[in-house]
Amino acid sequence: MQVSTRQQLIDAIARLQDQEVWQFLVREGGKSAEIYGRDNTRACWVSVLSGPIQEQFSRWENSSQFRRKLSVWRRGFYFNVMRLRRRYLMLKRQY
Repeated sequence: MQVSTRQQLIDAIARLQDQEVWQFLVREGGKSAEIYGRDNTRACWVSVLSGPIQEQFSRWENSSQFRRKLSVWRRGFYFNVMRLRRRYLMLKRQY
């Protein structure tokens, strides 16, 4: 259940009093727990870390020292540009 207003919250709480709705939410929560459980999360991380990330690291490791330093500098520069952009948007209240 998702709510965005006070009235929706009151209505959602009232619906939770219905036993059928409550049991449905409990069953669906159990399904979500299986999907997002520890084993599935670990398997997902292992597949990502042993796949694309390891390949990119190997490519980076085999590149020249100049290109490695350049990539680190470029990422740092990009991070700071995005950080400053976020601050600017926060000042304008658009973030």
